[in-house]
Amino acid sequence: MTSLFSNLTFILFVSAILAVIIKWLKLPTILAYIIAGILFTLSGLQGLQDLEAISKIGVTLLLFILGLELKFTELRKVGKIALITGVGQIIFTTIVGYFICLLLGFDNLTSLFVSFAITFSSTIVIVKLFSDKHELTSLHGKITVGFLLVQDFAAIIALIFMTSIGNGQTDIFALLTTFLKAIGLLGVGIILSKEVFPAIIKRFSNDTETLFVFSLSWAFLLAGIVTSPFFGFTIEIGGFVAGITLANCLESTQIVSKAKALRDFFIVTFFAVLGAKLNFAGLDTYLLQSIALSAFILIGNPLIVMAILGYFGYKSRTGFMCGLAVAQISEFSLVLIYLGLKNGVVNEQIVSMITLIGIITFTLSSVMIMQSEKIYNVLARYLVIFERKKVVEVDSVDTSELHDHVAIVGVDRMGKVIAKSIGNGNSLLIDFNPETIRDFSELGFNVIFGDATDPNVVSKGNLENAKIIISSIPTFEDNLILLNLIKKKAGVGPYVILTAHSNQDKQELLQYGADHIIMPYKVSGEVIANMIKDNKFKR
Repeated sequence: MTSLFSNLTFILFVSAILAVIIKWLKLPTILAYIIAGILFTLSGLQGLQDLEAISKIGVTLLLFILGLELKFTELRKVGKIALITGVGQIIFTTIVGYFICLLLGFDNLTSLFVSFAITFSSTIVIVKLFSDKHELTSLHGKITVGFLLVQDFAAIIALIFMTSIGNGQTDIFALLTTFLKAIGLLGVGIILSKEVFPAIIKRFSNDTETLFVFSLSWAFLLAGIVTSPFFGFTIEIGGFVAGITLANCLESTQIVSKAKALRDFFIVTFFAVLGAKLNFAGLDTYLLQSIALSAFILIGNPLIVMAILGYFGYKSRTGFMCGLAVAQISEFSLVLIYLGLKNGVVNEQIVSMITLIGIITFTLSSVMIMQSEKIYNVLARYLVIFERKKVVEVDSVDTSELHDHVAIVGVDRMGKVIAKSIGNGNSLLIDFNPETIRDFSELGFNVIFGDATDPNVVSKGNLENAKIIISSIPTFEDNLILLNLIKKKAGVGPYVILTAHSNQDKQELLQYGADHIIMPYKVSGEVIANMIKDNKFKR
């Protein structure tokens, strides 16, 4: 236990220092965690197995939150193109990669194995980067997550196949059984999300602590179930399906906001363990091959995805954003290579080469994703060749698409009157009371259940693009946090109307950038005074 505590302290402390430097360089902080893992190995510390066990918690939470943020009805709208893109990218990358490997001097079997291994991209890394950029609910975010999940299932089948080879058999029946189990598990998850969990969550939705503990316990329980010998899946799939089962609950946004902080803590360990496992032996022998294959992954893979999406009528921007997600290899790639080494398909030098490819592609693709808008603006004129004259792209309608809308934060009391007055047209309601949100949802309003001081809620409600934001929240501190979040994201920002209960609070909120302050007691007093003046109290 002392060793585990010391190792975890080392990882967190080094990660924190490196994260400050990495952030200053405007690079993804994930790189800091991987470098911390490399330094852990170089320092000669022991106990990586214990850290790896802890890292599984972060993986489970990451995929759990992904499932929560993806409503199945929305994913289904891009399911067809996600399946086509996922399968198409695997096929084309394998074929093109195979011939590149032959040109680089590898034999047929090694070329086939390496080209197939590098087709997979890291769902965990992409979800983390897209989540940091608040792009999971965008069209390209949904398509990307869709075809990455297709890749994951293909990788799982490949892992089962490699395990069968290691056992001296190729069990086709096992592959078919695994596929049917996956379909059945997903089907049960969808049924639970529609018929069971909304009613269960409703019973204690006002108790945030119970809601949080119940959600986490369910995520870990299901992750444990799917890793049992009967299913034989990974914890990633278990966490994802657990998230899907809760995704249709109005309280899903609040669960996400609570779980994200815990996820960010544990995910540091995951990436550190990934860095600690990197093997640099023999890299000088395959340095040129590593650079050549990295260039193919960084440039060729995105072109393949852009070509597929362009053929099916999607805009070049969508294709480009999705393409960047496959500009790296996956942790599954490393697992497949290690299994290949164990089964005698490849040698240790190939493992070292794939390791270097992982470092190169992960680093550069992470930077590309974080700077995707700037890169696209530079290349936009050249990428139109991937667009057809007739585009079919229509993004799913959700709250993130609202623009110039009226956002009401805190619907109870005064907010309820304002909401009913402006109607359910171009408006958005945010409240922490599930019953209030549920009632207005049935009336056709755009609603978000959650705490408006949570950056995730502010992003989900697209408040930076609102025309007017009206907060009836009575707490000065909450209004100040909300105001800072809005101004931080939007610069000048929308017209912000806040609530205050004292002149001092009013003056401070105006000083921090509020455009107008409502003082309910003063307004009520003025109304009563006018009623008395106009003699409205006659019997």
